[in-house]
Amino acid sequence: MQTLDTGRETTPNPENEPELDFITAARNLSAPALYEAAVRNNEGIVALGGPMVVSTGKHTGRSPNDKFFVKEPGSEANINWGKVNKPFEAAKFEALHRRVVEYMNARQIYTQDLFVVADPAYRMPIRVVSEYAWQSLFAQNLFIRPQADQLENFVPQFTVIDAANFQADPARDGTASSTFIIVNFARKLVLIGGTSYAGEIKKSVFTLLNFLLPLKGILSMHCSCNVGQDEDVAIFFGLSGTGKTTLSADPERRLIGDDEHGWSENGVFNFEGGCYAKVIKLSATAEPEIYET
Repeated sequence: MQTLDTGRETTPNPENEPELDFITAARNLSAPALYEAAVRNNEGIVALGGPMVVSTGKHTGRSPNDKFFVKEPGSEANINWGKVNKPFEAAKFEALHRRVVEYMNARQIYTQDLFVVADPAYRMPIRVVSEYAWQSLFAQNLFIRPQADQLENFVPQFTVIDAANFQADPARDGTASSTFIIVNFARKLVLIGGTSYAGEIKKSVFTLLNFLLPLKGILSMHCSCNVGQDEDVAIFFGLSGTGKTTLSADPERRLIGDDEHGWSENGVFNFEGGCYAKVIKLSATAEPEIYET
């Protein structure tokens, strides 16, 4: 489904809170349309065979020191505050949010309405708003795509805004640097800026689920999973880069997913709709399935 909306793009907000008001948004473009937009906008280059290749600039991975959580009554008791989960002032968030929206309003932006969580009982609608077409394509590929009829009355539970080239002012905005990833559970918003690394989108959504699902009695896991012919599930735990994706890509077993999963009383399910494999030192001998892909 491909639509282009040049009117107002809004997300429902509680009373008296500022609207997410995006003036020009290309909504739910198809993969070919996003690919063409990325090429037209000079966001990257087309490599041999057709892949889109982009540079993420100074950030080639996540920036954990720049991640914050807005401290608010609804979530603060369930967050383990410290060096990893750092608090952020609600007033500072609102001011930064307004500046980010103003920044995005001056540009052509892209929105994708998507689902996360494969189990329908726990599925969550999200909206990803990005400055780059290729980041919108990334989100579409990684998360679960709704059917056309599911988009007609789509209301996101959370919205992720990625203003890749917006630079924060730490003195003014209360951030640690010009880069920021800020989660606000009360406003159901994630703000990302100062980094073009699209993995921040993916991991921010995992952060949301890592907070919400355990409150429903579901174990959220950073792992890969596959299943055998006898419905025996194998789970592979490990830090990023330790081989979870490689180990789960077994030709004799069906892949459930390679990175983020939930474990409920009914079984194990993927959070995503795609896979995310590193290609550094990729070997046709050691990782034939990933290499062929």
